[in-house]
Amino acid sequence: YPDVPAERWAVIENGYDEENFARAAGRAAPPRSDHARVRLVHSGVLYPSERDPRPFFDALAALKARGVVDAARLRVVLRYTGHDELHRAEIERRGIEDLVELAPPVPYEAALAEQLAADGLLLFQAANCNHQIPAKLYEYLRAGRPILALTDAAGDTAGTLRAAGIDSIVALDDAPAIETGLAEFLDRIEDGSAARIDPAQAGRHGRQARTGELAALLDALVASR
Repeated sequence: YPDVPAERWAVIENGYDEENFARAAGRAAPPRSDHARVRLVHSGVLYPSERDPRPFFDALAALKARGVVDAARLRVVLRYTGHDELHRAEIERRGIEDLVELAPPVPYEAALAEQLAADGLLLFQAANCNHQIPAKLYEYLRAGRPILALTDAAGDTAGTLRAAGIDSIVALDDAPAIETGLAEFLDRIEDGSAARIDPAQAGRHGRQARTGELAALLDALVASR
């Protein structure tokens, strides 16, 4: 609608439900020990185009070849990719099946519990989705775990992450940059310096807060009349 003035628009973003996380918290595993391998989780569908994981697989293979990662240090869990057979062939072709698990779907609260227990969370979003923010981003923020985002720095997803203090952002289609960023991310998880959002700050992304935004918008519309 290019003829509608910008001041006529308002956006209320997606969010998460706190009640779901409250129930999931009782199912979450305890945090990792200092000597446990790092467990990174991606929760949800990996579309072949919009969330193409092949450059990430290339980066994993390169790190494995250099001896930076092995099965004793790292486990990547891709939970319900929706395209397991396609991704399995790519994983096997690169010889990284000892690092990557293609995990089956689980009930929603179990998926949230897995996020809460993860050492780090992976986000995939291509530049052709720069004006979209995946719903899982708001869940990830509430989970309070470190996030490595493979997305375009100019997109809305990256902007939301930066506003939350998350700085581990690399381009989805740049395997060398992912290789560097992933190695740094693992180091920061292991030394405890990886950025994460405080649960209190995450509350602004909850649907209760979003409902408050809607109420304020309606009040403003009524007052303007």
